[in-house]
Amino acid sequence: MSETAFADTPESTVPDVSTPGDAGQRALPRKPHDIAASLGVSYDSNVSRARDSIDKLSDESLKGEIAKTFFVPLGNSFRLMLDVYGGAEGFRTYTKLSSVYAGLYGQVQYRPSIAFYAPVVSVFSLFEGNQYGSDLRRGYRYSVGGTIDQPVTDRIRVSGTLAHNQRYAKSDVFAAVDNAAQLSVNYRTLAGGRFYANAEYRLGDAVSSGRLTLENIDVANVFVRDDAFNRNDFFSYRFRAHMWFTSLGYVHPIGRNGSLDASWRYAHVTPTERPDFEGASNVPYVSSQFIITYKHRF
Repeated sequence: MSETAFADTPESTVPDVSTPGDAGQRALPRKPHDIAASLGVSYDSNVSRARDSIDKLSDESLKGEIAKTFFVPLGNSFRLMLDVYGGAEGFRTYTKLSSVYAGLYGQVQYRPSIAFYAPVVSVFSLFEGNQYGSDLRRGYRYSVGGTIDQPVTDRIRVSGTLAHNQRYAKSDVFAAVDNAAQLSVNYRTLAGGRFYANAEYRLGDAVSSGRLTLENIDVANVFVRDDAFNRNDFFSYRFRAHMWFTSLGYVHPIGRNGSLDASWRYAHVTPTERPDFEGASNVPYVSSQFIITYKHRF
């Protein structure tokens, strides 16, 4: 939700709903700000998610989002968090990748005690609807899973997540299912900033776009002529894959309620099956995003 997603890659498993001053939910009863607005720009080196370098297309985008968060206490150790959000993302060149979206993210959080090293254990679910300029990609998605957030020191926290993700779309090519495991590390600086690093592995469906080559067809479960890249020779195809996602970033506080987030994100996606003809290679697709986002809470 609050993170810029890869255009044809499953969105982030766990959205970032932390405030600039949050130290990993250690103070479970604390009441956060109610409304957050963000505006970000990004560069993507491979919006087509192409495996062949000839088919790789880059683009820039602008994204805005607004969200409202609710916390409902459920006794001394439990609370319910609901995040209602909506936004839009516009691409500069391949405008049919642009979209508007809205969703609901909920967590039931449990903290066994107020001791400093007590973890926060959560189960979550997410539902989001997406209206793309590309007719084939329009649909909705949901995620369910669990997270453990563990303080290590007063400045470092580590969290782990397991999740199941499913996406429904007008075209079967963009209807994808995967299971994910994510590890995140956060370090808070003396000046109030935050460095973070995430690594995520997924096994399931991935989508790539490019020319209709024999290697692409051989690994595809289903394919369709793409409607987003203004090229008649471009097809999108869905295949089962090993997916690795990493991100590195820094969040710098601005004023009392603002923050600036600069990050780099990388995807490496390899089909689980090799083409079964002589001389074929099992080339992955790789993609990098560079993102700058300003967030303000009211």
